[in-house]
Amino acid sequence: MELGETGVRVNCVSPGAIDNGQRAIPRNANPLSAQEQEWMKGIYTQSLRDTPMNRLGQMEEIAAAICFFAAPEASYVTGQVLYVAGGGIG
Repeated sequence: MELGETGVRVNCVSPGAIDNGQRAIPRNANPLSAQEQEWMKGIYTQSLRDTPMNRLGQMEEIAAAICFFAAPEASYVTGQVLYVAGGGIG
């Protein structure tokens, strides 16, 4: 808040689980072991379970939140955290 009088705004976008397309394994990559594959599936399943909207977010949704903070419409917004997490917290 000490930067407010200088016109500097400080805000934060806090994303939840995001589908970044990294679940697919490139054809020439070292394949994951069966144990690693099960571990990855477990993380994905738990992420869906922890998200009330029951889906992963998209990178474009995070980018849109960041663009909002940078837009003139948010010129009076400072000191805020915007959770873009499909209703999940933490």
